[in-house]
Amino acid sequence: MKPVVLMTDSRATASSEVEIVHIPLIGIRQLPVNSALAHRQYDWLLLTSSNAAELFFANYPDITFSKVASIGAKTTRTLKRIGIKVDYEPPNFNQESFIAHAGSQFNHCTVVLPCSVKARPKLTDFLSQRADVTRIDLYEPTHEYGNAKKMNTAIMSGSIDVVVFMSPSAVKTYYQYFSPFQLPVLAIGPVTSRALSDVHQKHVTVEQSTKETLISKIIEMRNNHAI
Repeated sequence: MKPVVLMTDSRATASSEVEIVHIPLIGIRQLPVNSALAHRQYDWLLLTSSNAAELFFANYPDITFSKVASIGAKTTRTLKRIGIKVDYEPPNFNQESFIAHAGSQFNHCTVVLPCSVKARPKLTDFLSQRADVTRIDLYEPTHEYGNAKKMNTAIMSGSIDVVVFMSPSAVKTYYQYFSPFQLPVLAIGPVTSRALSDVHQKHVTVEQSTKETLISKIIEMRNNHAI
C-alpha cells in the first residue's frame, strides 16, 4: 500500500508514489499595490517563493530588472513557467545558502525584493549591507485554524502515516491548539525544523528543501519499515 501523507502547504501536490491528503494550514491575503514603485528599474529582482513570483508579475508589471535571482525549487519552476530566466539561485533552497554563496555579485546593485510581510529579515539585512534594496510586502499569511482542527481529527483517526510541515507558519497554526503526536513527521528546510523542535515535536528534516526529495525520503522510510 502507498503511504498516506498529510501535506500542510497551500498548494496541492500530485504523486504516483504516495497518497496525499492535502490540508493547507496557511493562506494568503494580498496587500495593496504600492503605485509609487511603478516604472522603476533594478539591477536584480530577487524572489523567494512561488506566491511572491505570481503576485509580483500580476501586480507590478511596470517594474523592470536586468537579472533574476530565485530561492527555492518551486519559485524557480514558477518563474520558468511564466517565461522568466533565472540568472542565479543558491545550491540549497534557503536564505542561509543564498547568503553563504552570493559572493560579491549583488554589491553596489539595486535589488527589488517582493515577499511576504512576515518574511524573515535575515536576507534583507544581508543585502542592505552591500546593495540598495527595495522590499515590497506583497501579502501576509493567514492561519487556517479550521483546517488545523481538521488535521488533528485526521491524525487521531489513524488514517495518516506521515505528516509533512512545509513552513514555520504551518507549525505555529497547528501547535497553537494541539500537542505533539507520535506519527512520523517530516520538515522541509531548517527553519521549519527549528519551529518543530521549539514545540518538542520529534521529526526528520530532509536535506534538500523540495517536495521531490521529501517524497523520496518517505519511500525510503517505508522501505526501511520506519512507517
